[in-house]
Formats: sequence, structure tokens, C-alpha cells
Amino acid sequence: MDKQEQMFALVEQYYQSGLSARLFSEQHHISYTTFSYWVRRKRELARRENSIGEFIPVNIDQHTFSPTDAIELTYPNGVQIKLPTFNREQISQLLSLV
Repeated sequence: MDKQEQMFALVEQYYQSGLSARLFSEQHHISYTTFSYWVRRKRELARRENSIGEFIPVNIDQHTFSPTDAIELTYPNGVQIKLPTFNREQISQLLSLV
């Protein structure tokens, strides 16, 4: 088991422990800053693995949405945009920013 696997296993133990990161790291004789690094690293890796890196195509029927329906776009990098109303032109512009 390499260093990353060991630390990620420890991070999983931390998630299950219910302890604060500071207390958990003290109990396992790891500096808090080092442990925080591995918690962030695991979280970032999980986020990247769950991101497909592109938009999922959606066919929008003209009758599916009314102009008063709210829309939420989530970009592959995690940025979310909430629009108060459905506006096809505005959505097209936002999608072209990718």
C-alpha cells in the first residue's frame, strides 16, 4: 500500500469517526496541516472522478418548459448558474461559454 492509499484509508476512518479533523489527526499522530492536505486531496480526486468533463445532451421540447420555470446549469468544473426563468437564448449563450 503506497502513501496515498494509506492516507486515503485514514481519511475514510476520519469520515466514519465523527471527530473533528484536528482531534482525529492528533489521535493518529499526524500534523493537522498534513492531514488537512490529504482530506482536500481525496475530496478533489473524488470530485474529478465524478465529473464527466462535458455537458450531457438534453433535448428540450418547446412544450416541456414554460417561460416561468427556473433553470439550473451546472458546468463540468462545478460552477452552478441558477436562472429565475427559462430563456432559450440565454441558455444557449451560457452553454457556448464552455
